[in-house]
Amino acid sequence: MKPSIIDFEAITSDINTWETHRNGLRAGLRQRLGRLPEFPDQVSFEILEKRDHDLALIEKLRLNNGTKQGIPAWFAYPKTINEPGPSVLWCH
Repeated sequence: MKPSIIDFEAITSDINTWETHRNGLRAGLRQRLGRLPEFPDQVSFEILEKRDHDLALIEKLRLNNGTKQGIPAWFAYPKTINEPGPSVLWCH
C-alpha cells in the first residue's frame, strides 16, 4: 500500500497534528516522484531575461538543480518598494 500523498485532514493549524502527518506525506511524494537527481550543495540561478512592467519587475530565471536544463522560473516583484514586500516565484 502506497503512503497517502494528499491527506486533507493533515491540513491544520495545529503544529502537533501536522508533525504526525508530515513524514507520511513526504514519503508518499518521494515515492511518486521516483528517482531524482542529486541536488547541488549550493543553490544558484541564472537570470535569462528581465522585463519592466507598469508596477513590477519580472525576471525569467533558470534555477540550478544539478542538471543541464535546470528549473525554469519567473520572479515578479514590485519596483516601487525598497524594503521587503510582496513577490511571486513561479517554478515549472
